[in-house]
Amino acid sequence: MEINPSSYSFIAKTKEVEIKTLQIVKLSAFEKDDGETILLNVERRIKELISGLAKRDINALTRIGLDIEEDEIKHLPTSITGIMVYYFIQGIAKDYNIEFDKKPKSIKTTIKGMSNIKTRKRFITKEQKNDLLEKTKMSHYDKKLTAGLITLPEVLEEIKKAYEEKKHYESIGLILPENKTEYPQYIGVDYKTPDKEKSPEQIIDEEEIISQINEKIIELASSGLITLTKQERKTR
Repeated sequence: MEINPSSYSFIAKTKEVEIKTLQIVKLSAFEKDDGETILLNVERRIKELISGLAKRDINALTRIGLDIEEDEIKHLPTSITGIMVYYFIQGIAKDYNIEFDKKPKSIKTTIKGMSNIKTRKRFITKEQKNDLLEKTKMSHYDKKLTAGLITLPEVLEEIKKAYEEKKHYESIGLILPENKTEYPQYIGVDYKTPDKEKSPEQIIDEEEIISQINEKIIELASSGLITLTKQERKTR
């Protein structure tokens, strides 16, 4: 069969691929990088899929209509954040030829435990928790009352507001210990068992609990029921 030479030109053009210059983003731009928190509101099925992949939960994936073998996903990260970052990295590499100078911590497939669960980032810090609890006490306003800088009705209104905010936090699953040295705690998270003794499944479940409660904090703030400080907003 004889092929017209012009056909070669056409085939070459249709197979021409644009090669983009590799661009590197440095994760090591800062000497210390504790990470930032990003909360996403997604459809339930998307969350079920991400969670199923992270947990290697074939039954969960089957329930949403997927036929996936465990061997096909054993290379994936074992956290919800890891799954999101893993496919984000693949996407920007494919579309823009962008890569990072080193592997992000979140996409590691082996979990040794959460990074110090007692001190990991929260939307309400230990200091902010203590400040809120102090505002529920009359003694907090004694000096201002004595100096005439605030009236008793104003004090009672401030105490009421602080109690309401405290109740909002507690209603979504936060514990605010009275002990000033203790951090806010998430109901459903085991703070007694050392991180290294927790299974990957337990760690994933606890990360999801924390993520869900943090989402509810954002919802409360959006509704004007609580006020997030600049420091709290920065962790989003």
